[in-house]
Amino acid sequence: MKKGVDRTEQFKNKGRASKALKQRREVQRIKASSARRGKRDKALNYKRFIGGDEEDREAFLNTSHSSPEDICKLIDTHIKSVGDEANEHTIKALLNVLQLDDDVCIPHFLTYEHALSMLVAYLGDSGLNALHPQLCWLLGHIAARGIEERNAILSITNNGIDILHLVLSKDATKELMLHGWYAISHLLRGEGAPIEQALENDIVNAAVTAIGTADTDIVAQVCWCLTYITANHPETITEGMNAEVQKILVSILSKYNKEEAGEMGLAQAPDDVFVPLLRCLGNAAVNNQLAVLNDEFLSFVHLLLDHPSRLIALESAWLFSVLTGLDGCADAVLSLNVFPTLNRMLFASTELQVEAAHAIVSLISAGEKALRQSLEHDIPAGMGQLFRYNNSELTVCGLSYIDAVCNAVPNAAMEVIPEQALDTIESLQYADNEEISALAKHITDKHFNFDDEEEYEM
Repeated sequence: MKKGVDRTEQFKNKGRASKALKQRREVQRIKASSARRGKRDKALNYKRFIGGDEEDREAFLNTSHSSPEDICKLIDTHIKSVGDEANEHTIKALLNVLQLDDDVCIPHFLTYEHALSMLVAYLGDSGLNALHPQLCWLLGHIAARGIEERNAILSITNNGIDILHLVLSKDATKELMLHGWYAISHLLRGEGAPIEQALENDIVNAAVTAIGTADTDIVAQVCWCLTYITANHPETITEGMNAEVQKILVSILSKYNKEEAGEMGLAQAPDDVFVPLLRCLGNAAVNNQLAVLNDEFLSFVHLLLDHPSRLIALESAWLFSVLTGLDGCADAVLSLNVFPTLNRMLFASTELQVEAAHAIVSLISAGEKALRQSLEHDIPAGMGQLFRYNNSELTVCGLSYIDAVCNAVPNAAMEVIPEQALDTIESLQYADNEEISALAKHITDKHFNFDDEEEYEM
């Protein structure tokens, strides 16, 4: 460049307004983003497509970008086609369209009086075996929308046992088992679920057989069924959650924590697998029937408390709080140096706070060793601040902990318990909750002897 020449003269956008340039960049960015999103949506819809020739596939992909009105009209057309001639091709086309938009397709489809009975009837047609997995998935998907939809399906499918028998057939493929158990899990979920009828049809043995496949996705769906069954019928844990089943569940969970999984293996663990498996093991632990309880398992659950997934962390926290209350577990838990983790959880979401508080109260009830460890990790500050959340469960745990501290170290209680917590305890004597007021009054009278004439600020 020659000396004296202004460098701005060399810019290709010389003379253009900065506002116009910024606007052009925004337009280009939006176009590029839309193009990427379009490719992603097309790839997703391609996977959703059940089958058929290329003409059917292209029609499906083009429909995925249609307006809600156009999609509803297309559903009407396909239902008419199925009514005129129900065969694999017409039913397949209808099932494809019903996957496009949950908020549009399913509600519109259910406006047809015989829509659900039509789907259920196809499950009994051996000539439509290829469509059975997708029919099961769709019925499960509809049941997941709410109790009303689930009950509507149950009134037609003989309480869902039809699907169970289909899944148990000797010709059942892995795909059919996966979607079949998905449907059954949603039919067994919630108030009024036909759990008794399912037990009569030996669903527990069927679940154990399915878990024996060790297919991760199938096991996850089966575990959802077992969580609902064992929560209502703990006696089924002996059969449905026996030692062999528990070992399979732990092996599936542990494979994400192996060295070959890489440093991010556990962090990438899927919620839809970990949550139901941990829930099943938790139900067994609640009923003191956890056959896989050892130092390695405790260490693994402790590791999950810091998991980046909120759902996995919460489920692990619940399981961990149950484990801390089991006989003989306290020393093994304390050896993991758990109080720093529990203290962090006391300042997290309410759900995690509750589980951490219960775990701490369970641990200190096992002996003075645990309580003194908690003092070393500033647990009194964490438990003392629980009163401000106006949550009765947290408040009871906080009061129980402070009472234990006062009993163990009466001379140092005033030093380790936050002053603000002491002030709150005074006012809690007059709480509407009888358990809270009784605990607060007990602590006040036994340990602090506050002046009775002092005015308390509610």
